[in-house]
Amino acid sequence: AVPTVAPTVAVPTVAPTVAVPTVAVPTVAPTVVVPTVAPTVVVPTVVVPTVAVPTVAPTVVVPTVAVPTVAVPTVPPTGVVPTAPAGMVPIVDDTGLLTVSIPSTWQWVVTAPQAVSDRPTVITRAIFAGENDTLAQTVGVSGLFFRAFSATADLNELLAVNALACPPGPATPFDNGHFVGVRQSFTGCAGGTSAVVVAVSPPDGRFAGLAIAYVRPGDEPLVESVLASLGSTTVAPTQTLIDSTGRFAVEAPTWWSEWNTDPGTDSANGAQIPQIWVSTAGTEPGDNELWMNAFPYVAPEDLMVANDRSSRCFDAGTTPYDDGVLVGVMRTWTDCDGDADSELVQVMAAPADQSFTVAVALWLMTPDPEARTIILDSIGLAPAG
Repeated sequence: AVPTVAPTVAVPTVAPTVAVPTVAVPTVAPTVVVPTVAPTVVVPTVVVPTVAVPTVAPTVVVPTVAVPTVAVPTVPPTGVVPTAPAGMVPIVDDTGLLTVSIPSTWQWVVTAPQAVSDRPTVITRAIFAGENDTLAQTVGVSGLFFRAFSATADLNELLAVNALACPPGPATPFDNGHFVGVRQSFTGCAGGTSAVVVAVSPPDGRFAGLAIAYVRPGDEPLVESVLASLGSTTVAPTQTLIDSTGRFAVEAPTWWSEWNTDPGTDSANGAQIPQIWVSTAGTEPGDNELWMNAFPYVAPEDLMVANDRSSRCFDAGTTPYDDGVLVGVMRTWTDCDGDADSELVQVMAAPADQSFTVAVALWLMTPDPEARTIILDSIGLAPAG
């Protein structure tokens, strides 16, 4: 019989550096919290990461600024980009989430998702643009780095950990009629530029936006127009999480704001095993959360039997699972722990070469059909994202 041991996860609090090739710029701290109640999925004996938890203090202390509350503006529907002012060009990222208008003279534009440089297991939705591609190597021209991160209730912290190594001005409220948050200006930056860092939330609060605009002398009004045009659509905001061994990946909704991609340790033999954990913010056992682990090959049917949850939930049935990459079985449970609204979806599956078996446990203690679809549709996602 394959024992089932609930994992607990220790999570590092090192703020990852936002991916911009060789630009000494942003660091972003994901809001990752160690779950206090162990989930009941994964086999054999799973997971206790032994990662020391370092702390990194931001280089600039940003005073708390009240984030203004405003009437919720109309959000452009999926794929619709607002009309750009004269002399500006509308840009949308490749996933259709982020929008901005940039000067028609800016020749360097990148709209593909971007990995976080010191946390390459996280790939965010992004728009990078500037006068030319030298912005990617050194800061001496005007340009913009704009990303969507996990939702956060503390935009001041997001601003603080992304403070630049230039003399700072005061933090002030930001409100462009779509995004609301805080901003801070910096002067005397590399190449004679100044900069503005903006940390914001969209009307629905389902992700956090971070924009860093570099401004060469004389371009201040132009860059302010760019910041005024920052926007987003109704596309579901997600980020791609890859386990740190590169074995598997999943799309995670950004409103599930706590996550960890570090490996766990199989307590039965001390072996490191790939793992992804994602959760809504809150205190277990009421959280929605996802656990994914990879083990040396075990027949998916055997793994499912070993993780029977009939003592806690009502068995709603087992079906074959095949996403084109992983093949195995899926089992759905409802009414877990007496909660009529709860659902547990288990997937045990392996690739054709049987090199490993993935164990998935998606706990939905509160119904979230959009997140359910996003996650289950991406279990077989290739690590390249």
